[in-house]
Amino acid sequence: MLYWLMRKDDPLLAVDIDEDGAIRKISQEAREVDLLPLAYRYDRQAGLKKWWNERSIPLRQGRVKEMLEEKGLVSPSEYLLHNLGLSLTDYYWIKPIHSNLTWNDVNLFDNDFKENLLIRMNSSSDGSFTPNSTLQGELEKSWQIRNGKRILIKGNSDQYSVECLNEVFACKLHRLQGFKNFTTYRLLKMKNKSYQYCCYSELFTSQETELVSAWSILTSEKNGSDTSDFERLISFCKKNGADADLIRHDFDYMIMTDYILSNRDRHMNNIGVLRSAEDLNILSLAPLYDTGKSMFAGQILPMRYVDLINGDIRSFSKKEKKQLDLVTDKSLVDISKLPDVSELSKLYQKDPALPPERIEQVCNAYERKVEAFVEWQSR
Repeated sequence: MLYWLMRKDDPLLAVDIDEDGAIRKISQEAREVDLLPLAYRYDRQAGLKKWWNERSIPLRQGRVKEMLEEKGLVSPSEYLLHNLGLSLTDYYWIKPIHSNLTWNDVNLFDNDFKENLLIRMNSSSDGSFTPNSTLQGELEKSWQIRNGKRILIKGNSDQYSVECLNEVFACKLHRLQGFKNFTTYRLLKMKNKSYQYCCYSELFTSQETELVSAWSILTSEKNGSDTSDFERLISFCKKNGADADLIRHDFDYMIMTDYILSNRDRHMNNIGVLRSAEDLNILSLAPLYDTGKSMFAGQILPMRYVDLINGDIRSFSKKEKKQLDLVTDKSLVDISKLPDVSELSKLYQKDPALPPERIEQVCNAYERKVEAFVEWQSR
């Protein structure tokens, strides 16, 4: 079937999508080249197909596979197709060529969507759409509307609540530091789940401001230079209207607090920028989000001190200390205003399933990381 790839009410190009949700063919001509998705823009045909595939909810997320089977859907891309590719982070969607649908009819910033139990997502059988078909990551999660606000509820990857507790602890750290550009997470007690708590955050995008991942920016053109991904990202932001000093300031803070929290999963989809819908200018780094994989969540704590203070990470660098070399202003983190280890212990004790010895080990690791950071900061 033929669809328009749309950005709000602007048709960008025609795409032929089969009933399983896979793009078969893309028109050669684009009406608004500057409005096309950034990711893989250097190769329109193969790139748009890859962008569309990556837009689908991952099959490994939560119980997505079971949900698809329950709904009689063969793949995440079919689920994406049923929901017109709609998201709550940007303005892209698909419209049947001969349809009279408008952005006002379908956008999920203004139109209601189903209230769902965590990860039990609807298949749009009632004519409404869900933003859950474009959710990324491996943790089970779901967009919901509570008291008129759009919130994202996130679960955990095992029977413990540590990933959600880590999000809350990171928020505590940011507040004490006086840093404002972060996503606030709050705990929510769960029923009929293997873990005690999930967490939720409010939507930080809008009809005026969208989220663009660092991955989309870095894959927008082929990298034929020796410039690091870190500098390429800052350069892109500067060329597109952002205050480069402010971007670097927030990156410095992010890198240092990630080190203290042992966040080893700051990959390029866990970093984003906010972009203006009107002129496509980059406004700022997106509020820091997805810090749940901190504190060795789901991992055995390193036995060796060297591995504790300089572990492997998924980010701009492959090692924690190498990542610290990117920092320009060490003074942005005030050691005297870090949360006390007793606060971490108290927070972890909210989960009765967590063994006391594990809580003690994590608390000791946090103290040692702080000590290692102080030593680095003083050099």
